[in-house]
Amino acid sequence: GARLAAHDWPGNVRELENRMQAAMMASTGDTLSLELPAPRAAAPARTAAPAWERSLVQVEAEHIARVLAACDWNQGRACAVLGISRPTLRKKIADYGLKERR
Repeated sequence: GARLAAHDWPGNVRELENRMQAAMMASTGDTLSLELPAPRAAAPARTAAPAWERSLVQVEAEHIARVLAACDWNQGRACAVLGISRPTLRKKIADYGLKERR
């Protein structure tokens, strides 16, 4: 759980909740790992601006990138965590230029 404890949680409670949901969706056993998965999505660049100065589009793009990374880019799981349909997720991936890192 060192990475979990060391993460600064810029998204606060919602980010933590989404990570936990993604961990539950990705879980194959009876227990959840407390380790954060290594990010695999190309997340939009972080800005130095406080969260309240960032646009909703920036916040949404970063959130979707984090959820996709937590779900290992499994779009079905990411849709379940985000509460959106696959066509909506695909449109947002294209609109925000999100790419999976290998």
